[in-house]
Amino acid sequence: MRITPDLKLKALEVALSWLHLIDLSHYAKAYSISAPYFRSQITLGELSKRIIKVNQQIGETTNRTLKSTHHICKVPNAPVGDYVIIEFELETELQPNVIETITPAFEDGQWKICGYYLSVR
Repeated sequence: MRITPDLKLKALEVALSWLHLIDLSHYAKAYSISAPYFRSQITLGELSKRIIKVNQQIGETTNRTLKSTHHICKVPNAPVGDYVIIEFELETELQPNVIETITPAFEDGQWKICGYYLSVR
């Protein structure tokens, strides 16, 4: 599928909406609107526990800056499809350089989150 700039922008909007839910600790809502593949890889309880643990280590996010977006058709251990890998640079209370990676997948005519990772530089 050809990912147009408008579709890529929509993927970014979906990612930001999902991240807003995570920022507000609305893990169940974020989980419920995630891609089925995401939900098959982690339970709500484990997702919540991991995010809470990381947030204790890095503190609250004080700034999120878009770093990059890339369209790809294959991600490790996931079905072939259309994905946008979105990276943000975070500033947090306890860590100045955190990379946040979120991956929306295009499924059934809409973007759904299928991956979320944080790494401290």
